[in-house]
Amino acid sequence: MSVTARGIAGPPIFLSLWKSDVTFRLQNRSLAVDIDEPGSVYCGTRFDWTGFIRQVTLDGRITFCAGEAADATDFRHLGRGICNEFGIDRPVGYADCPVGGGFLKIGVGLLRRQSNGSYQFSGLYPLEPARHDCKVTDSRTASFSSECREVRGYACRLFKTVSLEESRIVISYRLENIGSRAIQTSEYCHNFIAMNDSPISPDYRLELSFDIHESEFGETVNPGNVVEIGTSCFGWKDIPSAPFFFSNVGHPAPASSGWRLWNARLRAEVRECVSPAAAAMNLWGTRHVVSPELFVEINLSPGKTMEWQRRLEFLAG
Repeated sequence: MSVTARGIAGPPIFLSLWKSDVTFRLQNRSLAVDIDEPGSVYCGTRFDWTGFIRQVTLDGRITFCAGEAADATDFRHLGRGICNEFGIDRPVGYADCPVGGGFLKIGVGLLRRQSNGSYQFSGLYPLEPARHDCKVTDSRTASFSSECREVRGYACRLFKTVSLEESRIVISYRLENIGSRAIQTSEYCHNFIAMNDSPISPDYRLELSFDIHESEFGETVNPGNVVEIGTSCFGWKDIPSAPFFFSNVGHPAPASSGWRLWNARLRAEVRECVSPAAAAMNLWGTRHVVSPELFVEINLSPGKTMEWQRRLEFLAG
């Protein structure tokens, strides 16, 4: 099976794009993984269009993914499932981009700067989409690429492979700096998780492979103190009534960049580890979804390449 996404080339046309819904499935004996073709569903200016995992189903009975917003039916500009983002606070070329000029959002395309203000990750920007390609070679592997035209010396190619290994999803990244200027940004995965659509409650527990340092949190949003914080874990006293958020929750070591989210009632769990290392972690969630976020730092000189990998494992007792 081979699926190829139509690339968009030619002169810069800033627009918002929506194609018909095109989703394909990777599958083995344990997992069924539904992935959107780049630009076919999500066509916003925040999340990477490549390898956008809509749903993960384990053993035909436990689903793991939810939407960013509860009860949403239109996901053109909303996150869902397992989707990553480059440059949530440092998109490439924004700092020296004039108003009206283009800056690079890796995995998305060239965005047009609208004002002299700071970049807003949740904003909607006029977009010239990157050239995206997708190929499914068998039932267990899909490969993606994304490339923008050069702007003020900034240019890169992103290659991503999503593959299944028993009960694991392996997401492999390769980023090439093909421009004349350095690329300094970050990448993280927004894992929108709710097992069998179960609300976030005392049934869930998030365990980290490193210690939590509350004194070093960059930001804390914990309405009603519903989120309990341990030495290396988070729990919930009740179902949250409003969104919660914690930034810079710890310092992952190179050999221990990971987390485990367990649901005691369902006896199901998901784990993620990042290699070679994660630089930081945030935690976001609300009533219907929770998202542990491991960040990878990117500092690429012209002509250099960086590779990293995310491994997510899905288990049930």
